[in-house]
Amino acid sequence: MQLPLHPLRSLIYLFVLGLLSGTVDAQQATSDCFYQLRLEDSGGDGFNGGSVTVTVADRPYTYTLDAMQDDGSRRDFFFPVNTGDVVTLGFDAGAFAEEVTLSVLDNNDSLIYTVQSPADSPSLTTFTAQCRSCAPPPLSSIELFRVRYNSVSLRFRSVPAAAQPTYVIEYGEGDFDPATGAGTTVETRDTAVRINDLLPNTAYTFYVSTRCAASGDTTVRRGPFRAMTQLRRDIGVTVLRNPTADACAGAGADSVTIGITNFGGEAQQFFNVDFAVNGVPGGVNTPFDGIFTGVLGVDSTEFFTFDVRTQVGEPGVYTFELFTGLEDDENRSNDRLTTQVIRRPVIRQLPYLQDFEQSAGFWLPERAGRGPATWERAQPQTNRITRAGSGESAYVTNADGTYSADERSYLTSPCFDFSGLDADPFLSFLLNVDTEAGFDGLYLEVSTDGGTTYRRAETNASSINWYNNRSARRWDGDGGLGEGYALVGSRLSGLAGEGDVRMRFVFVSDGDGQREGVAIDNIRLTAQQQVDFAAVGAEFLSFDGCGDGTDTLQFTFTDIGQERRDSVTVSYRVNGGTVDSVRAAAPTTLGNRARVRIPTMIDVTPPDPVVVEAWVSAPDDIATYNDTTVLVYQPTQRVPFLVDFEDGRRPRGWQLPEDAVIAQRPGHPSIALTDNLSAQDTVLSFTTSSYGPFAADDVLAFTLGRRDVGGNPIADGIRSLRVTARTGCDSTEIELFSGTDVTSTDFSIGLGELAGQTASLTFTVTYGSGNFFVDFDDISVSRCATGLTIGLTTSPPSGIFADDGAAYLDVSGGVAPYTYAWSTGDSTQSVDSLSVADYSVTVTDALGCTGSRSFGVDLLAVSTDQAGPLAGLELFPNPTADRIALRLGLATAVDLGVTVYDSRGRRVMDLDLGRSRELATEINLGDQPTGLYFVRVRAGESARTVRVVKE
Repeated sequence: MQLPLHPLRSLIYLFVLGLLSGTVDAQQATSDCFYQLRLEDSGGDGFNGGSVTVTVADRPYTYTLDAMQDDGSRRDFFFPVNTGDVVTLGFDAGAFAEEVTLSVLDNNDSLIYTVQSPADSPSLTTFTAQCRSCAPPPLSSIELFRVRYNSVSLRFRSVPAAAQPTYVIEYGEGDFDPATGAGTTVETRDTAVRINDLLPNTAYTFYVSTRCAASGDTTVRRGPFRAMTQLRRDIGVTVLRNPTADACAGAGADSVTIGITNFGGEAQQFFNVDFAVNGVPGGVNTPFDGIFTGVLGVDSTEFFTFDVRTQVGEPGVYTFELFTGLEDDENRSNDRLTTQVIRRPVIRQLPYLQDFEQSAGFWLPERAGRGPATWERAQPQTNRITRAGSGESAYVTNADGTYSADERSYLTSPCFDFSGLDADPFLSFLLNVDTEAGFDGLYLEVSTDGGTTYRRAETNASSINWYNNRSARRWDGDGGLGEGYALVGSRLSGLAGEGDVRMRFVFVSDGDGQREGVAIDNIRLTAQQQVDFAAVGAEFLSFDGCGDGTDTLQFTFTDIGQERRDSVTVSYRVNGGTVDSVRAAAPTTLGNRARVRIPTMIDVTPPDPVVVEAWVSAPDDIATYNDTTVLVYQPTQRVPFLVDFEDGRRPRGWQLPEDAVIAQRPGHPSIALTDNLSAQDTVLSFTTSSYGPFAADDVLAFTLGRRDVGGNPIADGIRSLRVTARTGCDSTEIELFSGTDVTSTDFSIGLGELAGQTASLTFTVTYGSGNFFVDFDDISVSRCATGLTIGLTTSPPSGIFADDGAAYLDVSGGVAPYTYAWSTGDSTQSVDSLSVADYSVTVTDALGCTGSRSFGVDLLAVSTDQAGPLAGLELFPNPTADRIALRLGLATAVDLGVTVYDSRGRRVMDLDLGRSRELATEINLGDQPTGLYFVRVRAGESARTVRVVKE
């Protein structure tokens, strides 16, 4: 909790806050002390309707953790008690109560009671309050703020006046510790103190304790609390406000406006600014242009517009370099800012097709949640999403792994001008879905105001395979599409005649249960035709690849037209060869899929890829742009690999006997490939798909279990185990292992004989005696030489609370899933509650390959002080999850206003607050993505910009 400095405003603020939390009444004025209730939720979404009731001497107080009003993860409340009061803690559970933790601390921050996943009960625990007569301020209330080059402010919650407290503040440079070294001591009765005469650009450590006159007792010290003072002269360019970072292409020149921030401790003026575009100087004519002549106040951001203009009207990506040149600037690292400006093409002609083969087509990813955005245009290579819908490339959430935890990301479109349309356009695309059903999913939004606001594209009478989860209005699980790609489509209602349209796919995930995600390919916008058959995809149901047998190609198509047909012609060709055609029955209803299986001979030697073009045609089908699909079939899968059967599905390309099942048998710790062997069924044999090329030091590892019908492990029963390999089109099998001593459960077999080759592997178990179940699990070939790529995004502490930073990982390489070991003790993909310090993380993939990364978290000190009428401006909390309170008192009434800009300089909010002597309002960033914002407050002719972090 943050308290304003003025004593009267402090009392008013505390009183109002108490009213909001239900803790202020007549008892508070006479209470001996305050106990602390800490509410936490591991899911980060609050108590979901749950609440805690604290009853003190028969007086109830009710609290909850709200993801909208709070940060959803933690909040501390203070409630008044007297020594001897009987306190009862009760819990009314909401949804996901297993994520809840409740804790009670006394006025000395000593833990009295804590419980995880509390039971729904009106009485969890009862205890008698005992106030310590002389206690330090609560740890969670101590804050450092208004960090300057020579000063810092500190404030905290008061202890009861009956203790007649004197607060002792001890501080010193670096890692000062009052127990081992001498520092500076300040004694005060105030709960807000300004510490002056500090050195610039110096780290300081602070401790706080209480001395009580009545008892002469001195409490334990609270601390350490750390702050880094500013440089004296330090300005930097922080934002390109105009041209806007992302807009539709248009003709003409544009002005260039940059934001310049004073990070130092003194106001500055008369310094140079300049810019370049794509490496070419912008043409600034100094001294008539490019000199900032205003006053750049301490910790303030001002905007400067050059006289010269720049041409960024054509579609493309423009790289802007922005410069500042302050003489004797003590920090040159922030004097240059490189940023990109995107001008998306405006699509006016239909039909529109984007297959992502040559480029991304200005479909671009954007992060909006805690976790990294995993969208990428790539060739999918995961276990379930094995390929593009057509051709080689698609847009996919992580082409070689799983999506992120806590991901909210967008795949945004180019601009569309539908002003010439009389009917709404019809959107169709190929979609493959593999997410955690009920929790993670995908949906589409559309905007008619250039991306300022979006609405969800809903299901209508024309929709095909649109949203399998109708209540949540999204695709999740397998999308209702089964395994593989399907064509989905819908008329986009209300877009005909609109001239500024954008679309975005929205992908969301929670904190656990990540899978492979979604893949999108062949996006088409058309007018809906009377007759329109569209290709969905092609795949091989069997592929020999060596000319020894018949291959089977399966082609899938659908009907998205308005008139039915009985039959169609399906054609295909392999690697640009001869075209072959067959007749096929058409789907009976709109949107249904039809499959045609075509026996054929594919004369291609692995690992060479097979390129199959397949298409559907019918009389009067003039929409030929969606008739064809291209299958790029890679007969060989990559190494390393791990097949653990946990998804319960047959691995791609594996040949399994009909009586073998993928399931979890009694006694086995996980899902495995299992078969019942007996005198009637004496062999289990299966063959993997082709993998490689192998390296000389590759090792094949797997587990082999034997259990009786009750699930108990047994040591015998198997006569022999044989593992063989077949390379390329060689009909000769290479024996990798053969033995009768198979009592072990863990096997490791060297693959040196296969070095440089690709091969399929065959496992054969022969029955000996008894009646038992045999299971294979965790079949893998590990390879750690390439290592893991660990991407890192950090959100630094704000400078007000020293432990509110966060870090997020984006890992690629190796084999998912990954496990995480942070130096903080955390084991999740992202961590929070980070302070200014050095950290490290080790990531381990599913095969035991590891990668490490070390990083430092720096302090982002956000000050709220400046000379002039805005000197008393206060913004809190900062950082924030959504809402920020603004408070300002003025000597005379002036016109007040607030404007909020995002980190790209785009205006996201503008408030006209009228004429007043007092600013008391609130802004809500709840609908905005996490990141850095600039809150600019206008008071008459004065203006002030403060940086705000939204988490």
